[in-house]
Amino acid sequence: MIEDRYTPFGYLNNPYHYCKGSYHTQENGCIRSSERYVGLGWSYPWGSNSAKSQINLVIGVNINNNTYMNRIDFSVLCSSYHTENVISFDFSIDSLNVRAIYFLIEKDEIGCVLELENQGNCDINFDMFLSIEGRGEISAVEEESIKADRYYHSLGLKGESPFSSNDHMLNWKIPITLSSMEKRELYVPLLRSESLEALSALKESVRCNYGEILKERYREDEFYLKAPILVGDWAIYWKNSWHYDWETTRMCVMPPQGIFKDRWPTWTIQWPRSVLAEGTLDMMRLSYADKDLAQECITSLLKYTIAPNIPCIFMDGSPNMIAKDGGICGTSPAWCLPFYNIYLMYLRCLDREWLMDIYPYLANYLNWWLKERTTPDGWIVYKCTWESGEDGNPRLDPDQTGDNVISNCVYPVELQASMAISSLIMERFAQELSMLQDVRYWNKIYEEYKEKTQRLWDSGENRFRDWDIKENRWSWKDVNYGGVNPFLYEPLHLIPFMFRLATEEQVDKFKERWSYSLYDREPFNFWPSWTYTICESANHQDNRRVVSEIVYKIIDRVYRENDRRALGEGLEPLPGEAREYWPENIENWRAAEVYGWGATTLTLLIRQIMGFLESEDTKNNEFIIAPQLPEDLLIPGKIYGLENLHYRGYNFTISYQVEDEKDERLLLYLKFKEPVKICIDGIFYNNELELHIINGGRYRVIVSD
Repeated sequence: MIEDRYTPFGYLNNPYHYCKGSYHTQENGCIRSSERYVGLGWSYPWGSNSAKSQINLVIGVNINNNTYMNRIDFSVLCSSYHTENVISFDFSIDSLNVRAIYFLIEKDEIGCVLELENQGNCDINFDMFLSIEGRGEISAVEEESIKADRYYHSLGLKGESPFSSNDHMLNWKIPITLSSMEKRELYVPLLRSESLEALSALKESVRCNYGEILKERYREDEFYLKAPILVGDWAIYWKNSWHYDWETTRMCVMPPQGIFKDRWPTWTIQWPRSVLAEGTLDMMRLSYADKDLAQECITSLLKYTIAPNIPCIFMDGSPNMIAKDGGICGTSPAWCLPFYNIYLMYLRCLDREWLMDIYPYLANYLNWWLKERTTPDGWIVYKCTWESGEDGNPRLDPDQTGDNVISNCVYPVELQASMAISSLIMERFAQELSMLQDVRYWNKIYEEYKEKTQRLWDSGENRFRDWDIKENRWSWKDVNYGGVNPFLYEPLHLIPFMFRLATEEQVDKFKERWSYSLYDREPFNFWPSWTYTICESANHQDNRRVVSEIVYKIIDRVYRENDRRALGEGLEPLPGEAREYWPENIENWRAAEVYGWGATTLTLLIRQIMGFLESEDTKNNEFIIAPQLPEDLLIPGKIYGLENLHYRGYNFTISYQVEDEKDERLLLYLKFKEPVKICIDGIFYNNELELHIINGGRYRVIVSD
C-alpha cells in the first residue's frame, strides 16, 4: 500500500515565468496541480485571476471494469514526494501501485514518469488513461492538442492517438499487463508550442535522458540537508505544512532575469515583481535554511532597483505602484519592518562582508525618505496608501483610494517610529563596520524620530495615535476597514513598543487600558503582515504569552487547511502551498496562491512558540531561548523540537519535553553537531545539555569552541 504523506495538490516551480509592465503580461505560466483529476500542468494567470486557463496532464486507470479518474474515485491518494522541483501522485488499487512523478524538463516540456508495480501473486491487466485536461478559457480542442493562452498542448506519445475527446479533454489509452511482482516505468511528457507544426516537431524529438534530468531535480532538493525541520510530537499536518511553507519560500526566489543580474525575491509566483516589504520578510525566513541564497536575494533587491526608494518593479524594471501625481512608489520603512528583517538576518550570521555590500543601499533608502517624504518641519508622511501597504485605509486616505496623494493628511505613528528604529539599526550597522561618522549621523536621526514618536503618545487614551494635519488634532473618524475601526485598532501603532521607543510607563499604561489580545481579530489575524508586526512588538516586551495563543490558533487553522486532501465546492485556495492571507472562511477565496508572506506561519512557530531568538550582542556567540508553548501543547510527556537550526556558524537541535502542565515546567534538550561549550546561567556543558526550565522563561545561551 502507498504510505499517506503529503497532500496531492501543489505547484512546481517554473523559472521561465515572468511579468513585464503589468499584471496582464505574464509569460510562460505557472505549473499547478489539477483540482479535479490526478496530475498537473501549465496554469496561465491573468489580471487578478491566478488560473484563467489551465492545461494538465492527468492520469487514470481502468481495472477490473472499474474506472478511476476523478480524485474522489481513489480511496488513498497522496504525494510521497512534494517539492518545488518534483511532485508525485501516488495511489493503490488492489495489488497495483501507481506513482506519477512530475517535474519540469525545460520551458515547453513537463515530464511525467509513471512507476507501475504489481505487488500481487497473479498477473494483472489494466488500461492506463493519459489525458490532457483543459480548464477555464480554452481556445480550441484540436485532433491531438488543446489550445489555451497562445500555446497548443499535446502529449509526447509517438504513434498514439486519442481514443476519445470532448470540449475540455483529450484521452489516450495504453493497455498494460504486469506479471506478479513486476515493475515497469513509462515516460510521458506534456508538450506545448505556439504552432501545430512546431508541436509536431517537439513530439518527434522527445527526450530520452529524462532520467538524468529527474536526478538533477532531486539534487536541487538538497536544500533539506540544511533546512530546519520539526521533530517530535507536532501534529502531522503541522509537519507537512511546515514543509509547504519552505517550498513556497523557495519558489519565491526568481532566477537572474531582466535588470536583475542575480537571483531575486518575488512577492508571489503568479505575478513576479520585487517588493521591499515582502522580499525582506521572505528572505529573513529563508535565511534560517540558506543564508547565502537569502543574502544574495536581499542584495539583488537593493542593488538592481531603479530608484533609491526601491520601487515595486517587474523584472524589466517597469514600476507598477504609481501615485496619482506620477510618483513612483515602493513600500515604506514600516510595512513588514524591512530594516528589522535584515537586522535579524545579520544577527544570525554576523557576515560583515555582506553588510558592507548592502549598507550603501540601505543608507540611500532612508535618506531618500528623509528628503522626499518629509514635511517642512520634518514629519515623515506617505505619498499614497499603496506606499503604506494598507491599501485604501481611511486612517490615511479619507477617500480610501490606493493612488491619491495623501501627504497633507496625517502624521502616521508608524513612519516616525520605523524611521527611528531603522536609524538605530543603521547606527548599529555602522558600529559593526567601524564607520564612526555614520554612527553619529544615524544616532542624530534616531533621536529626532524617537522624539517625534513620543509626541504622538496620547496620554488620555494611553496609546500612540496619528495626528490630523488639517484639523490640528488627534486623528479620528468612526469608520470601518476590514471589520475594525483603524483609528482605534492599528497594528502598525504597536511599532513604538519595539526597541524601547516607548517608555516603561507608557508600556504599563498601554497594558492597563489595551491588550495584545484585542488584536486577535479579523483582519489582523488574517493577514501575515499585520500578525508579524503584532508578534515582533510583543517580543520586545513581556507580552509573549497572549501572542503565543494567538499564533497557535492561526498556525493550527492554516496548517490544517494547507494539508487537506480534498477541495470543497467553493473557490478554495489550493492545498500544498502557502496562500496570500488566512481568512477563516476559505470557500469564497479571491487572492493569490504561492504568496511568500503566507509562509510567515513558519516564522511565527520558530519565534513565538519555540522562542528561538537572536541576541543583539555581536561580541559573543549567544542566542536566546524563550519557549512559549500554548496551552493546547502543554501535554505531559510530549516533545516539541526543531532540528537543523543554524546560528553564527553552529548547527544544533532544540527541543522541549513537557514535564508539568500546571507549573509549565519543561525539559530543555539542546545538542550541537560541533564540539562546543555551552553556558546557561553560569553553568557550562559540553556539546549537549538537558535542563529544567519554565515555559515563558527567557534563557541566554552562550556558545564557544
